[in-house]
Amino acid sequence: MSEKVEVIFYSRQEKYQLPEKPILVPTKLKRQGLSEVVNHLLGLDNVPFDFIIDGKFLKKSLEKWLDGMQMSTENQLRIEFVESCMPPSEQQSFKQDDWIASIRLRPDDVLVGGFDGSVSIWNYSLELQSKIQLEHSVKQAEWLNQSIVVASDDHLVRVFEQDGTLLYECPGHQGSVESLAVNKDHSVFASGGWDKQIKLWRTSDPVSEGKIEKKGKKTKTETQIKHSSLELEGHSNAVVALAFDDQMLYSGSWDHAIRGWDIDQEQCLHTMTCDHPVTSLTYNKDNNLLVSGHSDALIRVWDPRGADGQLIKTKLTGHKNQVSRITWSSNTFNFASCSYDGTVKVWDLRSLNPMYSVEVQDKLFALDWLGDQLVVGGEDSHLHFYDIKL
Repeated sequence: MSEKVEVIFYSRQEKYQLPEKPILVPTKLKRQGLSEVVNHLLGLDNVPFDFIIDGKFLKKSLEKWLDGMQMSTENQLRIEFVESCMPPSEQQSFKQDDWIASIRLRPDDVLVGGFDGSVSIWNYSLELQSKIQLEHSVKQAEWLNQSIVVASDDHLVRVFEQDGTLLYECPGHQGSVESLAVNKDHSVFASGGWDKQIKLWRTSDPVSEGKIEKKGKKTKTETQIKHSSLELEGHSNAVVALAFDDQMLYSGSWDHAIRGWDIDQEQCLHTMTCDHPVTSLTYNKDNNLLVSGHSDALIRVWDPRGADGQLIKTKLTGHKNQVSRITWSSNTFNFASCSYDGTVKVWDLRSLNPMYSVEVQDKLFALDWLGDQLVVGGEDSHLHFYDIKL
């Protein structure tokens, strides 16, 4: 006869609340068997669940988990249950002309920036809608209302119409522009670069005729210019990641710091530090959490509301090389990361280990997630499209 262990099932989702009452379940049960138990308790019909014990997804039977933890059936287990997410499945891949530096999704379009200086817009049928060709590598490209803002390694930020018409250029950086962020209402965008500077640009500010000396050229080119409305100083190394939250802007740098800037007050309110350079950064307004990627292959989860903004809530291990990009899903728990180790990982904040890992092999530099679409690219010059349902 199978042994039993006392467990308490609980969920953080309001629709799945159960009384915290211990019950006995057979230790031979795995995920599917435990799902059947929870469905019975909730009066549901075959909703698949995953289970988390001590911050990690249960991948084996309770019996094997107990053995691995050197625990007996005398212990009571608190088991969190969450709705299952199907593993990402690759739907298609599409070759670009060079390594992929940046990907941004909209419901109908995919915006791609390349190391060869190309900025292209594709629909999901992989039909080219428009293409811009710059002379220098693109570092990041973002949607800006019905236009596009592009950062490149020639020290400039440019704004284009979607058909490729140049609207204006934004000079001021003294090094490669590595990062961009656009605020929620698209009234402000920010840029950060190797010059340790952060610059803010307001879309409502006027442009003027002017001349810009382009990198590698002795003559100045006449063009439409927009000047920055605000400059933020404080980092001691390259600013490689930016993320907006209303009037707050978060910046990540190779100086091992994440800074939180109040744009209205024009000052840094938070400085959060760790032991390794920041390589990527994303913010979720729904849970007020920052997630950062680092050169040491770790992902760190921060609560900027913590005392002095210093609180690291969690360190997540799983990647084996630098984390190059992180993006949230549409909910408050799930996000995805890609890395120089050639993998994409899907995470749930309620667990310390990844839900799923997808091997792409070559170094990955770019990632975005919108609805059921997860798109990634990097050194193999392919856009990889994955279907992922939460």
